[in-house]
Amino acid sequence: MKHISCKGWISWFLGAAFFYAMYVARLTPGVMTKELMMDFQVTPSSLGYLSMLFFYPYMLLQIPAGIFVDRFGPKIILIIAVCICGVACFLFSQSPNYQLAMTYRFFFGVGAALAFVTSLKLAAIWFPASRIGLIAGLTQTMGMLGAATGEQPVAALVQHIGWRQTLLVEVGLFVVLLVLIIFFVSEGGDEAAAKTEPNRTRGDALRQGMKNVLMNPQSWLVGLYTGFIFAPTVAFAELWGNSYLRVAYDLTSERAAFSVGLIFMGWAVGGPLFGWLSDSTGRRKPWMLIAAIVSAVTLLTVIYVEGLPYWAICLLLFGYGVFNTGVVVAYAVASEINPKFVAGVSLGIANMLTIIVGALSQPLVGEMLERAGKQFDPLNYAVTDYQQAFFALPVSFVLSILIIFFIRETYCRSAEFLV
Repeated sequence: MKHISCKGWISWFLGAAFFYAMYVARLTPGVMTKELMMDFQVTPSSLGYLSMLFFYPYMLLQIPAGIFVDRFGPKIILIIAVCICGVACFLFSQSPNYQLAMTYRFFFGVGAALAFVTSLKLAAIWFPASRIGLIAGLTQTMGMLGAATGEQPVAALVQHIGWRQTLLVEVGLFVVLLVLIIFFVSEGGDEAAAKTEPNRTRGDALRQGMKNVLMNPQSWLVGLYTGFIFAPTVAFAELWGNSYLRVAYDLTSERAAFSVGLIFMGWAVGGPLFGWLSDSTGRRKPWMLIAAIVSAVTLLTVIYVEGLPYWAICLLLFGYGVFNTGVVVAYAVASEINPKFVAGVSLGIANMLTIIVGALSQPLVGEMLERAGKQFDPLNYAVTDYQQAFFALPVSFVLSILIIFFIRETYCRSAEFLV
């Protein structure tokens, strides 16, 4: 493997650090469900739509994000994205009503939409294709560390200083990150990539490349796989899991947040592990299949097998996080099924479909939960109400498993070299 300069590692790391900070703020509503429902006087379905509104711009902007990053380079896009997220987070903290909160949540999604594609574009510039699986895993790990390390501290802050002041602390993360990105992110990377990529992605080359990506069925199949395997994480870990664990196992808010946070700690471990395993074995599909099957078994056990001891809940949720990182392997596939110079667009499609499918799961669970009766406190619902509301999760896992059989094995080689 060629030597990667310190500047390359720093540039990628700061892009991934934005992904970290975005995840901390993205998951915040999941640990303040009661406070938001009480303050804004909304039902579970309304809270689900508030949380989901983040995903609308996130999913709609994935392909444009890939185009912008391919065309203008990752640094300027990264700076713009951090500014949007910081401002939106600040305005959300000042929201006097539900309607304005919805607006600011939407704009937070606009900035966040640029995070993952930009990080992986920096990786594509600086790192060889043979290590993209590992770097994609490390990038995803940064986001999951944001979720894992953010859940319990955010829950504690909400309890002690309130949800509005907690959001202001998160704004500080974006300010610090903005300064570091301005001074330390570089697009130098591989000399050949740096010199030829901007030219290749202009004009006819970019348009033809986009057309090829959009017309490639594999682009959509990979995105659907990531969407269905990740949707249970969006529904359970990002919004309803904390409330469910408090109802089903009588946990405190902080203990429930810790348990849910273990999913993301598992992601932090499994992301680079699965990326490395797929890179080392030269295979992608077997690891995607293992990930989908074990993810289903572990999470559904927590939801539908009652009376589990606390240690078992923690172990199962951590295991779920480790194996749910089949998403990371799929992102590596997304970067390989189309030519490298349109990797941003290819990754954008995969990420877009991940969010489309995942986003629908949050209000869907909320709507099903509300059938038990409209209430402003998520802790007033019964365990069976939650179990019935989670019906879409096993369906999602089954679909992810079936789709794998239609995805082409890339053998860890980019499209230019596939035959």
